[in-house]
Amino acid sequence: MRAVAGLVEAQVECAAWLDSLPDSLQDIATAEALRSICELDLTELQAIIPPRGFGRD
Repeated sequence: MRAVAGLVEAQVECAAWLDSLPDSLQDIATAEALRSICELDLTELQAIIPPRGFGRD
């Protein structure tokens, strides 16, 4: 679950980075990559409950 939390945290940081880019940089490759990361749906990963033995016991 820590890995998924790390992904969500990274996604939030990417969104903040994208929001802080000036309009003149919204079409560069970095902005496109950040946008792709922000569009990832992590809800299915967040819903997974790992079996015992994966940090849950």
